[in-house]
Amino acid sequence: MSDKPNVPGDDQPKPSDAPAPWERKQPDSQPEGDLSQSLSSANPSEYIEGKEGEADYNAVDEQSLQSRISGGGLDSGGEAGAQESKLCPACGRVTTFVQGVCTNCKHKLGTSSASAHDTDAPAYGMPAVDTGPIIRNVVIAVVLIAVLVAIGYFGIKFLGKSAEPADDQLAGAIDTHPGVLNAVAVDELFHADLLSALEDGNQAWHDEGTDCHVYRYSVFEKVEPAVSQRIIITGFAGGDDVRSAIIDPGKATFDTAFKPFLDELASHSGVDASITLRFTDGEEPPATTDEYIRYGYYYGKEHWTEIAPITEALEGLRQQDGEYPHSLSEKIVSPKIRTFGNMDYLANGYGYIPEYKVNGKGEIVMGSGSGLAELLPEECTGYYLLVFTPQPKMGIDFLDKMAGVYYRENISPFPYQPKKPVKNVPLEPDGEPDGIACIIYSGELLRVN
Repeated sequence: MSDKPNVPGDDQPKPSDAPAPWERKQPDSQPEGDLSQSLSSANPSEYIEGKEGEADYNAVDEQSLQSRISGGGLDSGGEAGAQESKLCPACGRVTTFVQGVCTNCKHKLGTSSASAHDTDAPAYGMPAVDTGPIIRNVVIAVVLIAVLVAIGYFGIKFLGKSAEPADDQLAGAIDTHPGVLNAVAVDELFHADLLSALEDGNQAWHDEGTDCHVYRYSVFEKVEPAVSQRIIITGFAGGDDVRSAIIDPGKATFDTAFKPFLDELASHSGVDASITLRFTDGEEPPATTDEYIRYGYYYGKEHWTEIAPITEALEGLRQQDGEYPHSLSEKIVSPKIRTFGNMDYLANGYGYIPEYKVNGKGEIVMGSGSGLAELLPEECTGYYLLVFTPQPKMGIDFLDKMAGVYYRENISPFPYQPKKPVKNVPLEPDGEPDGIACIIYSGELLRVN
């Protein structure tokens, strides 16, 4: 219930005496205290604009005063008879005085204007009581301090942002400050440099007559941001002399050739790099991230589980038909394999070169008798199964360019009666990789590197 003052009877103020609707403060602008309760959303008449709002405002005041006179509000007792309506010098509001005491702020006429309710909000539409120069000075000081703090904050933020170095300046600063990580990017350029360093080590072994080479490598990287980077390289080696070559003092030959690469990595602040050589004889399958730098025998051993089913199927056909097939079928095993059935390259697929029975001159012996038998070679005695790499310019050098031409013109057209003697496909290296990862000859993995 609102405790705004009102006067019963003829002394009741008119609606025009009430403060204008726009002079009333909204609920969220009131100070804490008794008045805050009357401005909540539970009493909407306090801030209804227009004439209806003014009428409601006065009705509430009248009800409030009657409640106080009857004992519901101020306990006035017998003093309720001496009443008058006037401007209170303390709260600055036209209100009812009972026995000279303001019913709004309890100020008694004839005493100082200060009262126990000085902390209450000022009357609607009236200026606030001047709290004195001390409070004004305190408020001014607080505002000045807030302004200075804001200026300092944004000034420091702006200066700090403008002081940030450019990327190239930051890179230079890292290079010149020991203890700050200058990480090495393990990217395509890194792998190209690593491959070159590994081949330098292989060449050093070859030059001293040691049959050993690194054919596969892996890279493990561990980085502690802004502190350190550790790069561990593992080289998988093979060859007849591998056991002695990868232990000291044999390893010193490789290490000497490989050292410049490690020194370059170590020149980066916070970077530690090392290499370990291992020999598994093909018993350890490669990880998906490993890289081959030389193909051949060890590649075949490490992928034998994929190759063996094809060779077993070819041996089964020989037992069944008495010879190997003239071409490789994609359905030789299930699921299908990638092949054109001949020696043509197919990425990650299989090639096939049949080898036929020959006479003393090296000429293919044709079938005898009549019909189809005389139009085919007498017997396919062997085959070359080619396992292809992902790229045609990688792997083993096994064929020259004329091998494919000879095969297509003289071998693949069978059955036919040749007009001149035909030989098996000539197999001569020409110095260029043929996209072959490893070679199986009639079921046996060839040691070609």
